[in-house]
Amino acid sequence: MRNNKLVIIGLDGMSVSQAKYVAKKFALPNLEFIVENKGCISIESEIPELSPVNWTSFFTGHGPETHGVFGFVNLDPNTYTLGISDFTRVKCKTIFDELGSYDIISRVINLPNTYPAPSIRGILISGFVALDLALSVYPREYLPYLKKIKYCLEADTSKGIKDPEYLFNEVKKTLHSRKRVLDFLWRDLAWDLFIIIFTETDRINHFFYPAIFDEKDHLHPLCMSFFKELDKVLGDILERFYGLPFPKRLMVVSDHGFCEVITEVDINVLLRQAGILVFEKRPRSEFDASIISKDSKAFALDPGRIYVHKKGLFSKGSVDKKDYKKVVEDVISCVKDLEYNGKKVFKKFFLKEEIYPGAEFEDTPDIVLIPNRGFDLKAKFDRDNIFGIYGRFGTHFGEDVLFFDSLNGSNVKKVRDIGQEILKHFIAKKEIITI
Repeated sequence: MRNNKLVIIGLDGMSVSQAKYVAKKFALPNLEFIVENKGCISIESEIPELSPVNWTSFFTGHGPETHGVFGFVNLDPNTYTLGISDFTRVKCKTIFDELGSYDIISRVINLPNTYPAPSIRGILISGFVALDLALSVYPREYLPYLKKIKYCLEADTSKGIKDPEYLFNEVKKTLHSRKRVLDFLWRDLAWDLFIIIFTETDRINHFFYPAIFDEKDHLHPLCMSFFKELDKVLGDILERFYGLPFPKRLMVVSDHGFCEVITEVDINVLLRQAGILVFEKRPRSEFDASIISKDSKAFALDPGRIYVHKKGLFSKGSVDKKDYKKVVEDVISCVKDLEYNGKKVFKKFFLKEEIYPGAEFEDTPDIVLIPNRGFDLKAKFDRDNIFGIYGRFGTHFGEDVLFFDSLNGSNVKKVRDIGQEILKHFIAKKEIITI
C-alpha cells in the first residue's frame, strides 16, 4: 500500500453558500460535515468563471495566461470556424506530468477539459467535453471495462427544462456511473492521488437553480432527491477515506460558484447595435462566426471575451496597430454603462495586459468583461436581442467557490492555487513549483 494519499472530490459549480443551504435544508450529513468544518473556505475562480478555464487551472496550477484556455470555444482566425476547447488547447505541462516524474501515481475520474485523454502515470478518464469513449480513457486497456459497465461520459441535457424528469434521470445515471468506476479504481489502493469530479451539480444548477431554494416549486422534490443521492456517494467516499491509514489528506473543490440568472446578455448583439460588429449575411446558427465582415472592428466569444479584429491576425481583419487603442476605447464606451431594469450589467472590465500578463497566444482576448451577479454573458451569432432567457436559470459566479482541505493549513485563494497545493503535498519544495 502506498502511503501519504491525497483524495480530491470535485463538485462542479458548487458555492459554499449553496452547499451549506442544501446540506441543512435537505438533511445531508456528509455534505454538512464538509461545509461546516473549519477547513471549508470560499475561494475565487479564474476569469472567465467557466469550467474548462478553471479545471485546466486546477490540473496545471496556472492561470489562462500560461495554460492558454480562455473559454468554451475558440475561433480559427483563417476560416472563422468555432471549435470546442479541449486538452489539445492546453499550452503547458500538467500536475500529472510533474507528479509522474516522481513516480507518483494518479487515478482520475471525469476531469473536465482532459479530452482526448492524455497519458499520465496512472489512469485517467476524461470529463466534459468528452465525445468518444475510446478517446476518453488512458491507458486504453481500461476501455473494455468502461464499455462493460456502460459508463456514461455526460448526461443528455438537450431536453433541459422541457422534460425535467428525463434530465434528472440522466444526471443520476452519470452520477452512479462515476460511482461504479470509483469502486473499481479505488480497491487495490495502488495510487497516491485519487481525483473524482461530479459535474452533475453544475447541470442541476443550470436548469433548476431557483427550484433548489423554492419549496413551492414543483421541481423542488426532484432537486432534493438528487442531492440526497449525491450525499450518499459522498458518504461512501468519506467512509473509504476514513479507512485509509495516516498520513492522508482530503480536499473537496469546485471550479466556480453559481447564482440565479437575472437575464442573459448577448455581447455580440450589443456590438452590432453600436456598429462595431458587422455581418456579411444572416448566420446559419448561433455558432456561425463565418459571417463576420471585414468591416467589423471587434467581436465577442463566450462569455465576455472581446477580440479586436486585427489585421494580420484574422484573415478578414481590418484594424491596424495605430487604430487598436481607439477600437478598445470604442468597445469600452459601448459596454461600460449598460443597464437592465435599472441594474448595471458589468462589474468591471480588464484589458488583456492587466488580466493575462505576458500571454501572447493568438486567442488571448483583448478585453474581458466581468458581469455583476446574475447576468449571464453570451456571445452568439444568431440573436437579435441583447437580453433574454433561453432555458437556463442558473449561471456561473466567480466568487464563493467551495474549497475544503482536511489539513486546514493551505494558502489557497484561487483555483490555480489548488494545483500548486497538490504538487507541494507530494513534492517537498519550499518555492512555488513552475511547470
